Amino acid sequence: MLQLHYAPSTAAMAPHILLEDIGLPYERVLVDTRTGAHKAPGYLALNPNGLVPVLTDGDLVLFESAAICLHLCDMHPQAGLAPAVGTVERAHFYKWLVWMTNTLQSTLIAYFYPHRMVNPGNTAAAAEVQTQAELRVGTLLAQLDAELARHGGPWLLGAHYSALDAYAL
Repeated sequence: MLQLHYAPSTAAMAPHILLEDIGLPYERVLVDTRTGAHKAPGYLALNPNGLVPVLTDGDLVLFESAAICLHLCDMHPQAGLAPAVGTVERAHFYKWLVWMTNTLQSTLIAYFYPHRMVNPGNTAAAAEVQTQAELRVGTLLAQLDAELARHGGPWLLGAHYSALDAYAL
């Protein structure tokens, strides 16, 4: 049985949306990060980083939201959530997905969790990290807005909804 291990307020949103878009039956498995369930030995066997989400499908165990999204797109091309492999459109799909996970999402993490970036208890440094991240987030969201405006519509790749739009949400 396909399972999506998630926490209530995490990046598991994009994989969850894609599972719904594709119409796959799956089970949601809550990983209560407030109680440390993501650091329990059983969960760390799925994702040694102790992060959510994780997708399990029999012997297949995938972590990292972007990897899960790519896998779902590749396994269910009939859903039309990604352009065909080998096309220019697919190259842009890869570019924006990697940009969202490596650039935008990492900056958002610095903004929302600045204490993770500094020595414990250094509130002044955490505040500075958050301030700088906020400035960067504004620039990145403007870049995303410009790409949407370039296509004149609500979808990142132009005329059609894709996994990128679920990820951007």
